[in-house]
Amino acid sequence: MNKSFLLLFSILFLTSNAFAQKTTSPKLQIMPPSGAYKVGHTIIDLVDKARPEPATKVLNDKRQVSLEIWYPSTPNNSNKLASYRPRVEAFRKEWGDTTVHLMKSVSTTYFEKSEIHPSKPFGIFLFSHGWGSRSSSHSTLLSNLASQGYIVVGINHPYMGKVVLSDGTITEPNDNQFENQAAANDFYAKDVVFVINQLKKMNSNKGGLFEKAIDLNKIIAGGHSSGFPAASNAAIIDKRIKGLISFDSGVPKIVRREGLDIPILLVRADTNSYTDLFFRGK
Repeated sequence: MNKSFLLLFSILFLTSNAFAQKTTSPKLQIMPPSGAYKVGHTIIDLVDKARPEPATKVLNDKRQVSLEIWYPSTPNNSNKLASYRPRVEAFRKEWGDTTVHLMKSVSTTYFEKSEIHPSKPFGIFLFSHGWGSRSSSHSTLLSNLASQGYIVVGINHPYMGKVVLSDGTITEPNDNQFENQAAANDFYAKDVVFVINQLKKMNSNKGGLFEKAIDLNKIIAGGHSSGFPAASNAAIIDKRIKGLISFDSGVPKIVRREGLDIPILLVRADTNSYTDLFFRGK
């Protein structure tokens, strides 16, 4: 098994244990990173001009994908801490003033648009959220992983998640635009492949934040619940993905049918849960 993949497994479990052991603090702040690096944060909105958006009836609407990225960083005094829930104001009508105020009061431990650490390049962990969610819901884990020396790319899938687009539109989870679940999984997998291609461009973008910062030979993908079929289907399509992690999900049919020659870690509860509707196998 790939050594970097084993290291990532260990980091995920260690950071989770560290979080569980922390005592409750009256201050609303997420867990400080346990790794050697300080963490930077940025949001990047992308448009895949090659794919139409099937969830809307807008003429010539193209697929949008929003990235929330955490990365090893060297912040300076001008860098401010990032928001715990980016674009939270879009939810004010739905969540109410009290909840929005609470979300805005939570302090993070990562810095907005700070410089990337000079010890680049770093390996990549691509993360797909579950149904009705978004990557910021997992910000404690993902930012902590970045502190261990990974560029962590949270892929926000509109209409699979409750995602805020760049214009403030909130997408409601909906799969009715697809013929079946396999078609949905394939569509969201293409989001992942699109993101890898965009990361390659960012890596060669002279003067950009991620110039020469991305090790495209060290890409691991993972997903929570409905997000794992997106990640695993992407691994079928794109061999640049070297390993997979399933958080509370199972092995999709296409993976069982096509097979994969990369390691997969299944992380799930000891007891039965709703995700037992997914076939896991042995």
